[in-house]
Amino acid sequence: MKNIGIHLLVGLAVLLIACKKDDSKPAPTKTELLTQRAWKITQVKANNTPLTDDLVTQVAGQAGLLGELYASDVLFKADGTFTATNRTTQNTFSGTWTFNADQTQLTITTSTQTIAFKIIKLTSDILTMDSADSYTVTIPILGTQSVIVTLDLVPAS
Repeated sequence: MKNIGIHLLVGLAVLLIACKKDDSKPAPTKTELLTQRAWKITQVKANNTPLTDDLVTQVAGQAGLLGELYASDVLFKADGTFTATNRTTQNTFSGTWTFNADQTQLTITTSTQTIAFKIIKLTSDILTMDSADSYTVTIPILGTQSVIVTLDLVPAS
């Protein structure tokens, strides 16, 4: 009887080890996460305060490339290029993108402007980033403000 119990225990241990999930697949890189789909901005914050769509529209022209990205689906490609398509007008623009050495900063460049963002969170479902530099914008009622812009993006549909 004693041997049967030991054999059952060993058999159960072998079965559990054989059925263990294979975790040998490496986690996706930041480049893979960024380039696997198009992204769209769902929220813009100025100094951590969420902005309404109306307010963003009012100040978007002052923000150059950042304003152009606001209403666009942005597709980052593995070759270091991107294409952005405005969801309303269907106008497109393109440029290049790069990560810094430790992939904590994303720099986007077009023919007219370069902007850098600090990556706060990057998963397959969320991209949150802060502008690396502050922007000076004139906000109705509040006047001229120096702001760090936070962008929350999700996969575009």
